[in-house]
Amino acid sequence: HEGHRAQLLSVREQDAKNEKPSLNLVVIGHVDAGKSTMMGHMLVKLGEIDRRTIRKYQKESQIIGKGSFAFAWVLDGHEEERTRGITVDVGVTHFSTKMRKVTLLDAPGHRDFIPNMISGASQADAAILVVPAKTGEFEASFAKGGQTKEHAILIRSLGVKDVILAINKMDLVEWDPKRYQEIKRVVSGYLRKLGYKNSSIHAVPVSGLLGENLVESKSPDLKKWYKGPTLAGAIDLIKPPAPPIDKPLCMVCTDVFKSTTGGLTIAGKVLSGSIIPKDRVLILPANSVISVKSITCQGRSMNVAKAGDSIELGIKDVEDENTLSVGQLLCPPHLPLSFVSIFTAKILTLDVNVPLLTGQNVVIYSLGTGNPAFIQELTAELDRKTGEVIKRKPRCLSRSSAGELIIRTRQPICVERFQKNPILGRICIRRGGETVGFGIVVKTD
Repeated sequence: HEGHRAQLLSVREQDAKNEKPSLNLVVIGHVDAGKSTMMGHMLVKLGEIDRRTIRKYQKESQIIGKGSFAFAWVLDGHEEERTRGITVDVGVTHFSTKMRKVTLLDAPGHRDFIPNMISGASQADAAILVVPAKTGEFEASFAKGGQTKEHAILIRSLGVKDVILAINKMDLVEWDPKRYQEIKRVVSGYLRKLGYKNSSIHAVPVSGLLGENLVESKSPDLKKWYKGPTLAGAIDLIKPPAPPIDKPLCMVCTDVFKSTTGGLTIAGKVLSGSIIPKDRVLILPANSVISVKSITCQGRSMNVAKAGDSIELGIKDVEDENTLSVGQLLCPPHLPLSFVSIFTAKILTLDVNVPLLTGQNVVIYSLGTGNPAFIQELTAELDRKTGEVIKRKPRCLSRSSAGELIIRTRQPICVERFQKNPILGRICIRRGGETVGFGIVVKTD
């Protein structure tokens, strides 16, 4: 079985040399930033959706009186129709640019949807952060209650390495370079504060509604001063991270549903290792072993899936399908992932009004799943820049500070020291519906 796996992986390695590299991309931003319209229009421009379908959507949205929604509907109506056991409000669409094969995760922007956004972002290699250039709209999206900052924090805490900053609705400010530079300066500055390097932030001025600078640039007002790439060109510049194929299997479940043929299917992303049909895998924390019947990726049947692939697994030998749920992890039965209910983390706090205190109830997000927990002890306040201890056992951790704390979860969760496993070593802390900090696990015993 293992020899067969090695053979299949080497064949895939050869095939990959002739293929475009794959990239998992999440689109984030404020609810009115125009994400779906922009991405929908880009898919049309890339020739991914036929004209007839567009006309149908345009007609339907005209009837409702929301003409500009035609392109957004492309994304919302483009999802595979399937009988879903669970609705994960993260649409998945596949498309190709000149240099990349992209799996697009369209995350909802509403404040209440943030946990769903986390499940999308936890699968992403890179993010497109959409901000509206329109006067007043940008300011609202970037204010304390707007989601732009919150989304940026989440992608950072989930380890998303590259950010394309799509400054949308530029047509509404007459392609004003000053407005573009101002927004780019404010948002890039904030992303740098979160730890992004300048080389990982790529800004692009666009109009999602007019389709300008998504795949090509025609506007003389823009071409006058902007010489950079289009949105599709910016996607092509992102180097997909090298996935850890040689590590043991770890896959996170993002959906469970019955396929059209009635078989049970688990969808998710392979975070490390590989998986082939006939593999037996352990599902945690359900603690049940299942068999892999089939593997599909973007509708194509595969004989091996490896780290970095977003796939659907046809499974069998499930004792109780009610024990399967989103957020569970798949791993080899002989190498079970460890679950703990107490761990130490180093975190950065955000712009919080109420400081973090010992005994406080919080929700810990790891791999996109929320787990009720509380702060057992604040062990140290740290210098944000150097990580040196400023104060042992501080009374509280206030806004924009760094610290070390011990967290106890109500149920055991799967986390690992960041040094040992970066994928399982990142956490995000939310309290009362807002993100208050993020960081890494430094100790699990």
